[in-house]
Amino acid sequence: MFDVVLFALSIPCFIRNKVAPIMLMILCLFYAGSIIGEGMGTFPFVHNYRDSGIFLYLLLLCNLSLRSKKGYEGRDIRLIKKGILVFFLFLFLSYIVDLCINHVALSSIFKSMRDWSVLLFIWIVPKLRNTEIYSFIRMLFVFTFILTILFIVESLFNISITGAVRVTENVGSRATIPWPLSLFVWGIVLSGALKVPNSWKIIYIAVVVLHLIICGSRSHFIAFTLVLLMFFFLKGTINIKKVMVSIFALIAMVVIFSTDNILSERFSESRQELSDMHSGSKEVEGNFSFRILLLEERMAYINQNIQYTIFGIGNVQERDLKRNLFSIGLINDDNEVAQLDTGDIAWPLLLLRLGYVGTIIYLCFIYFRGMAIGWSNRKNPLALTLFVYLFIHLFFTSFTDYVISNSLFWLVPFVSIILVERGKIERRNCCLVGSD
Repeated sequence: MFDVVLFALSIPCFIRNKVAPIMLMILCLFYAGSIIGEGMGTFPFVHNYRDSGIFLYLLLLCNLSLRSKKGYEGRDIRLIKKGILVFFLFLFLSYIVDLCINHVALSSIFKSMRDWSVLLFIWIVPKLRNTEIYSFIRMLFVFTFILTILFIVESLFNISITGAVRVTENVGSRATIPWPLSLFVWGIVLSGALKVPNSWKIIYIAVVVLHLIICGSRSHFIAFTLVLLMFFFLKGTINIKKVMVSIFALIAMVVIFSTDNILSERFSESRQELSDMHSGSKEVEGNFSFRILLLEERMAYINQNIQYTIFGIGNVQERDLKRNLFSIGLINDDNEVAQLDTGDIAWPLLLLRLGYVGTIIYLCFIYFRGMAIGWSNRKNPLALTLFVYLFIHLFFTSFTDYVISNSLFWLVPFVSIILVERGKIERRNCCLVGSD
């Protein structure tokens, strides 16, 4: 019923041409599992909330395409478009291989097209007004702030409000991990791209740190810390104030990891996993070693076939795969190892679906160009946020989560790129304040 409620709420938004709340609803459906703890709906039939999000996205795409105003497109937008067209050409060739050689069902091809359809948003995003984008990012901040507080309350009082409370064996109760857009919101607050009163900024940072400690997620703690450090040293020059803050932060981390709490326990487990892998122990357990072995097994498989090296194994769906190719992966609803859709790390998904060539095209023509836009305009706080966000996801979070392996990831970066582009052309600092 989660998607039914959001669809009902979207109707007056479409009627009144309110784009910002619709975009937030799309993200909520994309990442429903991180918000309500459930990724499947049952009304009127069993379906994935992500599919509902894509349907709502396509409705928004059609709605925006009817606008007569084309919107300004600068050089950066055109470069991203050309890169996406190159990637789409590769996908088209892979679909031909799927149909002619792999004999993949046409329905699987259409599903792949749908999954990558969010990349089309770059053609529509210039039609968004600045005020609509500002409103969307403010809503994203408020929603993330409230959601983080709810996760903390659920953990502290052992109650279920969102439904996303998670309990792990051997570790005890811990808060639900931050939803995927939390890292972007953390970035726009720290960089100053989103203007909030200092008092609220301090409260927000304190809430996020408390949540990270309670949930005990090592990867999220490191990712948020890396974002903080990158902003700290990329913004301006090093001065005595930064040195003092660094010393204070170091002391705080020493206190956290020297006391008995879930986060320190989780990092102790990581050290033990590394020790076991280094010693060649046969009994290697834990998330880190699981992800390394998962990637190793998938790479070994596609290395055996030149077609798989170039195109991957194709776009066959999990339910249509009749063979058990892999022994490492998440356990699905049938109590079997998921062969393809093991969404615990991005690289196996990219390499299996796109091969080495497709993955390189995706990175070089889309991802690195997005990072280049952020870096070349880094004096703009939003552009710096974009660069740091993409950098951390590529070089760290991609080894702990799957988000960059799906086009859904690009909705927020594309919105940021158009603001950066407009800010550059208009020769003004594109902070999230102002008017259209």
